[in-house]
Amino acid sequence: MTHRSFSLRTFSPRAFSAPWVADALRNVKGYKGAEGTYNFDKNGDSLHGYNIVQNKDGKIVFINHIEF
Repeated sequence: MTHRSFSLRTFSPRAFSAPWVADALRNVKGYKGAEGTYNFDKNGDSLHGYNIVQNKDGKIVFINHIEF
């Protein structure tokens, strides 16, 4: 099972079983996303907090950070 490089055209929707998706997420390392860099651990946990932002006149304004 490879998770690094594939084309969605090669899979039917049934190919994405829950165990396959869980395994794929646990193998994500260093993905730079909107809320930070994603590194999933053996439990499938990644980010340990979220930023609360607001759109003010077309600009994203930081409000608060919630750590968990």
